Amino acid sequence: MNRLRILPLDDAVVFPGMPVTLTVDVGDDERVVLVPRLQDVYARVGVVAEVSERVRMAGRGFAVTLMGAHRATLGSASADQDGVLRVDYEARPDQNPPAIQTRDLEREYPRGRRRNSRVAR
Repeated sequence: MNRLRILPLDDAVVFPGMPVTLTVDVGDDERVVLVPRLQDVYARVGVVAEVSERVRMAGRGFAVTLMGAHRATLGSASADQDGVLRVDYEARPDQNPPAIQTRDLEREYPRGRRRNSRVAR
């Protein structure tokens, strides 16, 4: 398993491919794990995110821009020697089916359902 700094998200969920800017200091880490948290209970799945930009804010500390890379299932977490909470994780990248499989599934899907599933405007 791999081990990265964990950043809990109390009011947000980040998906792979999503950019997010957070007012946190990630030190020298180039990657972190973003994990939804509800009332001190962490989700079992998070997103590994790449640090794309670091900004020092006037009088307010730091901010980083992160880009969600892929999902990850989480293992045990513990603080390192600097007191930073880190979590073991296993990468779970999304699987893209072959184009021919997608076309076959599109043909099988009833046309009426596609038409009726549109959002009313």
